Amino acid sequence: NIPVKEGIHSPVAIAQAFGGEFDWGRFWRLTALLSIILAFVNFLPVPVLDGGYIFLLLIELTTGYRVPEKVLKWLLIVGTLFLVSLMAYAIIKDIVLLLTPSKAN
Repeated sequence: NIPVKEGIHSPVAIAQAFGGEFDWGRFWRLTALLSIILAFVNFLPVPVLDGGYIFLLLIELTTGYRVPEKVLKWLLIVGTLFLVSLMAYAIIKDIVLLLTPSKAN
């Protein structure tokens, strides 16, 4: 098991994972893996993502009432702040790891 904190990465780590030499096979495998991960993440019930809209639609279908516009507005703001914070964390973490000397003996 990989802790969540260690599993979050940015394009900086993706570039490092690709390596220094270009290889078409490696490129397409990495592209396929990233597409699968993105598809999974897109269905998480975060209000800005598709999964959040599906969740809100399910609430509307089960209760018969629409979610108020004011609530939708705040959910979208919170969801956007969450995603932007997560991206900022990943980028800063990867840059710090890149600039920190390795402790390998």
